[in-house]
Amino acid sequence: MNRYARNLERLLETPEELSLGDEGSRNEIEDLIRKAAEEGREVLTEEESKKILEGYGIDSPESRLAKSMDEAVEAASEIGFPCDEGQFFGRWS
Repeated sequence: MNRYARNLERLLETPEELSLGDEGSRNEIEDLIRKAAEEGREVLTEEESKKILEGYGIDSPESRLAKSMDEAVEAASEIGFPCDEGQFFGRWS
């Protein structure tokens, strides 16, 4: 229950101030956005988005890719609850 409350609190957390940690973070964020723009993308990948949030010191929920139901159960046990089964839940044979 404690993990559930902590994860829920993180999901609802709003940072007081957004500031970049260091010049390296700023350059990495600019490079990510520039690369996406050069590729003609208007949307960042999940990994790119999480790197930007991390650069601003914003925690994001841990995620894992599971290729089977057993892997999904193991990941959920390690990450904690609540867990989102994602869009492919139930499609494993």
